[in-house]
Amino acid sequence: MPFEYDDRTRATRPGAAAAGAASAKGALKGASYAEGQAALQMKPKEGLVFIGMGDHAHDEAKHLRKITPEGVTAIHQRGKKQDQYKGFDLTTDDGIKGFVATLGVPAAKAAELKGILDNVGGDAKDEVAQILEVFGQAQRGERTMSRVVLSGHSLGDSIWGDTNGDIEFDILDQISKAFPKAAAQVEDLMLSACYGGGEAIMDTYFAMFPAVKTIWAYHDSSPGTWSGAMPHMTRWERATRGNDPSKVKADLAKGTRKGKNVSVWTATGGYDGAERKPVKDLMDAVSAGESVYNEHFSGAVEVTNTQVGPLRSYYNAIQAALAHPQLPDTDRKKLQKQRDVTIRLIYFKVVRAKFTAQYRSQISAAYKAIGQTAPDYSKMGRGAAVAAVKKFKADGGGGAAMNLLETGLIALDNSIIPNTWV
Repeated sequence: MPFEYDDRTRATRPGAAAAGAASAKGALKGASYAEGQAALQMKPKEGLVFIGMGDHAHDEAKHLRKITPEGVTAIHQRGKKQDQYKGFDLTTDDGIKGFVATLGVPAAKAAELKGILDNVGGDAKDEVAQILEVFGQAQRGERTMSRVVLSGHSLGDSIWGDTNGDIEFDILDQISKAFPKAAAQVEDLMLSACYGGGEAIMDTYFAMFPAVKTIWAYHDSSPGTWSGAMPHMTRWERATRGNDPSKVKADLAKGTRKGKNVSVWTATGGYDGAERKPVKDLMDAVSAGESVYNEHFSGAVEVTNTQVGPLRSYYNAIQAALAHPQLPDTDRKKLQKQRDVTIRLIYFKVVRAKFTAQYRSQISAAYKAIGQTAPDYSKMGRGAAVAAVKKFKADGGGGAAMNLLETGLIALDNSIIPNTWV
């Protein structure tokens, strides 16, 4: 008896293959020969889609392939050159147009998809191109995609890699809206990334995937690839086989590295994660840490450990407040800005090195213009860097380099210091 492929468990239903063939043959009527052949040859593809932005995305994809019965479609950096995909240079307008033309969508939809790619930052366009391709296939019924894993670094509104680009959740939402039938297939979502599991952010995922039944994420930091991410993926993958949302529980990670940071939402049990405290208590905790923030921002106190310490505790207090669904919008916007600066302070050693490498020539030229040799900002502590910038300004330094130093290295504004530098 013929059987139908099931994307979740490889379970079967009798008679479906014949029905599928009849449907495909029916598609030949009124269609071109090429379209008809495509319909006849169309086969479901892997139902689990892995989108990895981190340096070890290949390893995580390989792990998922070993444990996932129906197979995995992996989206990650391919090759050594960024923003190149299928022979198209996605850093150029012609390259984006050329790639979008391969998706086989109407002109209006092509313009929409080009607009999405235009708005993606550097080093992430190749991954977004792959996402568009997979969503397009699912939209046309050429594949299934019932489970999605997003892996990388996060502050709670995007996902990135150390040597890769940054995909904003807003971009993923736009893709889901562009391919609503594809997005509606997703039933299980895993965020293998820090601070993506707060209760407030669940609405973001509901908007992306309106039929989602389970979400696994982290309300605090998440484990690294080998130290915990892979074991957690194994537990999540097993729990999301079949069609029982109640199997997805935060307790599945109990006893594992950073297992206590797991948050889940299910259609049957709702949100199970960080304890919901009163908004006032959360905001009081943030206020109590402002003196710590000011000491580090001024450079009076240096960060000695990026994972623990007063400034990390302050950052966690901000994230806890942002996770509350009833936080007023005015407070949310202020805390998002404070969050972004604080994480850059925590990783100032990394920031200063990448900043100096990126802008060394401009800074050197500006110092030369006033008859001085630029100091090596890549080796300065926070306090020394603040003092050096003040001295440069007092000595007559200015122009674009002054803006880079004040807005970037000192104010740590994300317009100059991207997420991928932390």
